[in-house]
Amino acid sequence: MALTDDELLDFDHDRLAHFVLEDAKRTLSEQGEVFRSQLVAARWIEGWAKTMAKDAEPGNLRSAEYEEGVQYPLAQVGAHLRQGDLVPGGVLYDDTAGRPA
Repeated sequence: MALTDDELLDFDHDRLAHFVLEDAKRTLSEQGEVFRSQLVAARWIEGWAKTMAKDAEPGNLRSAEYEEGVQYPLAQVGAHLRQGDLVPGGVLYDDTAGRPA
């Protein structure tokens, strides 16, 4: 069962600094499956991060600093995926592709 575009775009847009719904819809029409795959990955990352946070119980070996150090980068990766930054033409894609190896 595939997720609809509306389901893929069903998240708190206000938590992303550079997200514009109209831009996301345009990217979906122009980049199709590439962007949909990235939106699925972002959705999975968000769920995984929530599961990890729930599993962080008092007395475990992971400190609060460790948890924050995991949650923040996961949220950033998800945000970049949802903003279309990694599709061809996206800011991170172009920056990475334009860099010499």
